[in-house]
Amino acid sequence: MENLMVLAEERRPEVLAELARHPEWRVRMAVAANPCTPAAVLAGLLEDRHPEVQAKACLNPALPPAALVERLGQLNRWLRLALARRRETPPVVLEALAADAVEMVREAAQATLGRML
Repeated sequence: MENLMVLAEERRPEVLAELARHPEWRVRMAVAANPCTPAAVLAGLLEDRHPEVQAKACLNPALPPAALVERLGQLNRWLRLALARRRETPPVVLEALAADAVEMVREAAQATLGRML
């Protein structure tokens, strides 16, 4: 397992893509946190069954905002709320969250957007 975690710190896209399909969620989480992970791999990890993997993928700066906006509806409300509260969340994502079905997510996104002005 330790060797796999070291591999997850890899920079080669093909290795990271392979590790993103590993059965162990901690390996996938390490791949999701790696800033060298390709955007397409990160987008796939947003659909992972483990919320910890999803969280690392959506907080990874290598994930294009458009890919995150496309998949916001697949993320649980707590992850959307965490994104809505982060000043580092791209404005386009915050704008999408400001229209979320969950009131606390909408309010947090609107407040974060207001602090950016």
